[in-house]
Order: sequence, then C-alpha cells, then structure tokens
Amino acid sequence: MIIISPSGNLYGSEKVLIDYLEKTNLKHLVFVPSKSILFNYLTSKDNKHKIRAYNPVNLKILYLFIAVKLLLKKSNAVYINEAGHIRYLKLLARLFKKAKFFAHVRILEDTNTERLGKLPVNLKLITVSDFMLKNLNNYYCKRVYDPYPFTSRTLPKLNGDNKIRFGVVGRITKTKGFDEIKKLILSNLFRNLNFSFNFYGSVTPEVEKEFIDLIKRLSNVKHHGFVHNKDEIYNNIELLLHFNSNESLGRIILEAIDFNKPFVCSNEGGTGEIVKLLQLEELTIDFTKDKWIDDFITLTDKIIEHYDFYVNKISNAKEKAKIIFDLNNYVKEIEDIFNQ
Repeated sequence: MIIISPSGNLYGSEKVLIDYLEKTNLKHLVFVPSKSILFNYLTSKDNKHKIRAYNPVNLKILYLFIAVKLLLKKSNAVYINEAGHIRYLKLLARLFKKAKFFAHVRILEDTNTERLGKLPVNLKLITVSDFMLKNLNNYYCKRVYDPYPFTSRTLPKLNGDNKIRFGVVGRITKTKGFDEIKKLILSNLFRNLNFSFNFYGSVTPEVEKEFIDLIKRLSNVKHHGFVHNKDEIYNNIELLLHFNSNESLGRIILEAIDFNKPFVCSNEGGTGEIVKLLQLEELTIDFTKDKWIDDFITLTDKIIEHYDFYVNKISNAKEKAKIIFDLNNYVKEIEDIFNQ
C-alpha cells in the first residue's frame, strides 16, 4: 500500500495516521511533505514502514513517481489520509483501473460535490462521522470513527484561588468558531480577572488582526501558540471551550475526556455526535439560539459549582469512549475496507 499525507502538521488527521502506522502489522510506503513536523516525527521513530519525503510545491512529480510504481506493479493500492489531493488520485484511478484507491474525507469543505466530482468506481471514500456521511450523501462512503489512545489519569480539582482558566485548543480560525468565542469574550460577562481565555494553536491570517486586537485590549486573553505537549495544556485549564458547529468529528473533545476535563461544545456536527454517543449532551450549546451566551453562562456556572460531579461524569464516559474509539477496531475496519 502507498500512503500519502497531504499535510505535514501534527493535527488530528496526522495523529490518527501515526497511531495507525504504529499499530498495523502491514508495511507501507508512506509519502510525507519534506521538512515537515510529521516527516521529522516519523523518521525519528524506529519505523517498520518506508517513509519518503516529497515536495508539496510540485505534486506532479510525486504522482508521476506513484504512477510508475503502479505501472511496474510495485504496488496495487494508494490511500490518501486527507482528500486534499483528490484530483490527482482520480486521475490515477482512471489510468489504473485494476488498482485500488482510497481517500479519507476529514473536513466539511472536502464533501463539496464540485470538489469531488464524479469518482471512478475503483476510488472509495472513507469518512470520520455520521455527520460527515450525511454531507456526502451523493457518494458511497464508509464511516469509521477515528481512534483515540485514551490513558489513565488522575481526576482534576478546581484551583483553590477560584480563578477559572478556559482553554481554546486548535487552530484559531473562523471555521473553528472564532467569531462566537470573540463575541463571548467581548460580552462584558468575563471581564473580571477571575476568568482567563487561553488559546493554544496557530493563528490563521483571516483572523490575525482581530485576534491581536483582542489580546491587546484584554489582559485575560492569552495566546500560547501551538503546544505539542498535551499535559502542558490540560493541566493549566479548568474548562475546555470548542465552538465549531461543523467539526467533522472533534478530537479536541476526546482529548478533554482523556484528561477528565469538563468542556462546553456545540450540539451540532461531530462534537454533537460524540456527546450523544457518550450521553454528555448537557455539556453542549445551541449556537443558533439568539441567547446562546445566556445559556453558556448558566451551563458554565453549573459546571464550576459542581465541578467534581462533572469530572466524574466525564471519567465514566471515558470508559465507553475507549470502546467506540478503539485503535484496534479502527485498524481492522480500515484494513477490511482496503481488502474489499
């Protein structure tokens, strides 16, 4: 199998790929963007797979090389971990009708019919949630929940100083709910220093100016940048906020559950799907309501007042999550699809 990662970051999709490569008994040829964080990570490990770098600026060379591999029958299957390279995969699938091709659709933008177009019969789609499956209703697609490597962790307690540190984890962008979080911060309800908003992630150009202005105006808004060490994040917040209503699944929510941390998220999209699966719906907000900020205040007050109760509730839900998002199940389901 030839595997291609269109992104060289260490976000959710790349972490899933890492987990899969470490767990599978198969040996793959894996192409990763050169000089990327992911390439450095994979090549630093004692790896059973062949890890190769490619220049993301010139994808034609990469796919020409793969075409030669297929022509010489050095491989008969190609999988892309994200659908960003779908047009190249479609071309290969049309040229090599006896080979198998797989594309993992991980973001809502990639479900667009104009983007996907008409797919060759030997190109199969995989996606990460029922929410995404509904948005791919014009295409045959298999849903496989991404895995998460849950760990045993102590149950957190509120700090004795009663200062509540909200955490916003992930890229800072409008599609991740920046407008909603900005509206909340500027609502005057959290101006006192008992609350702080801590952002962990890179800032996208579309919101950079707004975000910098926000930090300059308010001393309780802090930007920590991208932090690889999750303990450094979750040991320094009391409550996770995740306001993306169109999240494909929501690995950030699974991270919070792993650390037994209370959270508030949207009741829509992939995050809404996770909380329904784990019976944690009371930790969600309906952002379509005019008074969603009032609902947020009521909910966070309740969580803070009964913090130990919600920590235990999430800890119990983690046991169910371990089954639903199990890595062994993921590897089996993915490889069953590869073998079809």
